[in-house]
Amino acid sequence: MTLLVFAITILLLVGLHELGHFLVAKRFKVYVNEFAIGFGPKLIARRFGETLYSLRLLPLGGYVRIAGEDATSTEVDSSIPRERLLSSQPGYVKLLISLAGPIANILTTLLIFISLLWIIGLPYQRLPGTIPDTPAHGRLQPGDEIISLAGVPIYSRHDVTRIIAASGGEEIEFVIRRDGEILSYSIRPRFNPERERYVVGIFIGQPFTNRILNLAEGSFLFRAGVRANDRIIALDGERIEGMTLAFFHVEQLLPTDTINLTVLRGERKIEIVLATTDVAPEDIFADITIETLPISYRRFGFFRGIFTGVGQLGEFIGLIYSSIRMIVTSEVPLGAAVAGPVGIAHMLGEGIRAGPRVFFYFLALLSLSLGLFNLIPFPALDGSRALFALYEIVAKRPFPPRVESMIHAAGFILLLALIFLITFNDIMRLFFR
Repeated sequence: MTLLVFAITILLLVGLHELGHFLVAKRFKVYVNEFAIGFGPKLIARRFGETLYSLRLLPLGGYVRIAGEDATSTEVDSSIPRERLLSSQPGYVKLLISLAGPIANILTTLLIFISLLWIIGLPYQRLPGTIPDTPAHGRLQPGDEIISLAGVPIYSRHDVTRIIAASGGEEIEFVIRRDGEILSYSIRPRFNPERERYVVGIFIGQPFTNRILNLAEGSFLFRAGVRANDRIIALDGERIEGMTLAFFHVEQLLPTDTINLTVLRGERKIEIVLATTDVAPEDIFADITIETLPISYRRFGFFRGIFTGVGQLGEFIGLIYSSIRMIVTSEVPLGAAVAGPVGIAHMLGEGIRAGPRVFFYFLALLSLSLGLFNLIPFPALDGSRALFALYEIVAKRPFPPRVESMIHAAGFILLLALIFLITFNDIMRLFFR
């Protein structure tokens, strides 16, 4: 099933990429010999007009074969009018054809975002808990869904932090939904010198309860005596209503030699002493599965969906840029941040199991990554072809065709070697870790 989804996904994204090149080439009446999905032997081939449309055996990509793309080739059909060869086109036409593929992928990403917002929406921001001795504590409760702040509808965690930080200490009206009932609270933010902004003392994120669904036998909590279906109700006497608050308390308590943990097992309270000398907070909660509250979604109207989708596209581009920056600065190893065909297939399988929303967001990220990757001015990629077209526009003469062809050939070999190394790393990471 995973392999089938992988093949369909690659064919779809690469097909849309090549369709971008194809449509722009056709728009400028450039002769297109073939539009192919896949590589290798033909499975199906039909000619419509001057172009051969083919589906090939290996679903690992595709291509558009444009007449005159390689100005040094001697295989150009003499029956094709010279003015319809790509090599005969002005620089701006070459530039637009080069950029059309990546732009098609970026627009596909935007369309997926907008469609998800229209059809499914975004999850309401639920509170995993509140911090003791803060303005929100005792008023807002774990599981509350935030409808609006200061009259502004809330769509993301960023909306919450932005409105609170900009309050200047003035009261904010929190409209929340609790057990199906709409409630309103006026809460005055408090300035936090450490964060240098106003806060109310709420957590925003995954709405964990205090119930442990499962835990590995070798985990820290299992060895301490915690069992599946236990509820953590107190840490050192402090009441715990959600696991986010439990993690926060552990961070506040450490470093210390012991932490007193109270769990509810059925109807019975059990006291457990955790030995925490030289133990990090993440080690305490490692290898456990925690119950989460159900998520409800807010669908978007037509224009709001478009505006929010554009914003999400910008956020994802920023995320990819940050990832590239961390790779370049060696903050993250290349092998951990980049995936090849095997890694992508594995992640697609995980996305399917996580549900349609997660799968389509991953599909959107994959399409965006394909588009942005091809914009890199590396030989054989669309970005380098666009760069040569820009040279032609500025210099008013084409780059030497033979040199350009050699550069692309060398780049293609390097790309194949890189794909091989990344695929090898994926296999080692997935099957031999």
